[in-house]
Amino acid sequence: MKLFCSTIFALIFTCTAVAADLRAIVIDPSLLPYSLSPDKYTNSPTKYANSSTTYANAATTYSNSASTYKNSSTTYGNGINGDRRLYDNEGNYLGYYVFSDSGVLNIYSSKGRRFAYIPNADTQSIFFSDGGWCGTIAEDGGETVAAITSNCYLRLKLE
Repeated sequence: MKLFCSTIFALIFTCTAVAADLRAIVIDPSLLPYSLSPDKYTNSPTKYANSSTTYANAATTYSNSASTYKNSSTTYGNGINGDRRLYDNEGNYLGYYVFSDSGVLNIYSSKGRRFAYIPNADTQSIFFSDGGWCGTIAEDGGETVAAITSNCYLRLKLE
């Protein structure tokens, strides 16, 4: 497994080929510190490097596509028993994540649809594949989590 290492992704993973489950928690973005807030330009979906239309971030880019084998929901590591699961506080399987060759962290729904991404940029924000801010990577009691809005959580559950 080839993983891209950056200071942002170091919060989640080390530079080795280790994968781990990621818990999603629902947050109120207005309560986030400014450094994680979508109000900070670095974390804004309007910043070009974060945009869903930037080639590296686009859902249509081959390495981000759900039809690529490593991104497919039928790949064992991406399934309910895999090692890249995204789950909620109740332990419900929400989906999985896969790094692209360019370092974008792609988040897929449990049905295998690309739902969101974290660009290979100077942000730890999570953006919807169709644009907009979905959440951020944060710490919760010493655990790295996907801190997502209620809208993001509901959309992911309905995917």
